[in-house]
Amino acid sequence: MNTRNWPAVPARVVFDDVVEETRDESDGRVTRHTPRVVYEYTVGGRVYRSDVIQQGGLGAGWSERHDADDELDNLTGVVPFVAYVNPVDPAQAVLRHKCYSWPFGR
Repeated sequence: MNTRNWPAVPARVVFDDVVEETRDESDGRVTRHTPRVVYEYTVGGRVYRSDVIQQGGLGAGWSERHDADDELDNLTGVVPFVAYVNPVDPAQAVLRHKCYSWPFGR
């Protein structure tokens, strides 16, 4: 789903944190750190809440906590803080448009 045409609306952070998950993988026990942001925004007088950062998620997360903390700061430190909202279904929103590397997404 292409979010690039979704309008930006003011939003506010309700909760943010870095989630730590440890799991067994083929090369041993691995710990990953993933930013989590819950935010609210208003469309048409109705308040919505979401935790979607970008379509498809952020991937497997970061092995180092400080890298996930930096990403969280990049997500929540933006002024003004906005969410990009689906004009057809305002219950769908993202904080960031998914980044594609060439030649994908063209």
